[in-house]
Amino acid sequence: MTFRAISQFRKGETIFMEGTEGNWVYKIITGNILICRAGSENNKNKQIPLAKLGPGELFGEMFLFEENKKRNASAIVISNLASLELYPQSSMLEMLTPLNPITLNIFEYLSQRLLKTSSKFITVLPKKAVANAKPVDLKEGKNVTGDKLT
Repeated sequence: MTFRAISQFRKGETIFMEGTEGNWVYKIITGNILICRAGSENNKNKQIPLAKLGPGELFGEMFLFEENKKRNASAIVISNLASLELYPQSSMLEMLTPLNPITLNIFEYLSQRLLKTSSKFITVLPKKAVANAKPVDLKEGKNVTGDKLT
């Protein structure tokens, strides 16, 4: 039996932080979410935006295919309000169990490839681009110059 919850988050709220343990997968009902990662070794204090997500999109699923179950990015609300469906890890694993093992291997492979690609993206960004990037303030839901992220 699949369990889910519905929760609302306000603008600027951090849904999860990079490096924390994953427990939930999220589906956006309303609102917008920004996915971002810490910068490269020289720019760890900068959060680099990776994706802006909206209604109907899923996020937070990659931990299901990671050995350490850690989040690879942070997620923050960038609209005034966001309503999300939350699916716990146990429900997600229950839904994945009936799948063919080859299908699960494909999911795991795609998840790993996406992680490697986003890591390379952050590391190979030209130094000037990272230096000029508008770092994200995860507490305020805007970049440090004050520009709104909506």
